[in-house]
Amino acid sequence: MHQRMARYLERANATGTLRMDDPEQTGMDFFCLCAGDHQLQAELGVFKQVSDEQLRARVAHAVRLFLLAYRP
Repeated sequence: MHQRMARYLERANATGTLRMDDPEQTGMDFFCLCAGDHQLQAELGVFKQVSDEQLRARVAHAVRLFLLAYRP
């Protein structure tokens, strides 16, 4: 999955749609923004179930931040 995202981001970088130095790290940044603290909570055994609405809000927020960082 990460390699697929990196290839997608390499193409976006080449066309000027996005701007980044390291597409692989940029992909990881996006995945981490989407996951937020849910993964850490799961690893610590304190994960609270979230609704679909909360997940959509988390991803929408991640996309906004991502584009602010990487859109030219």
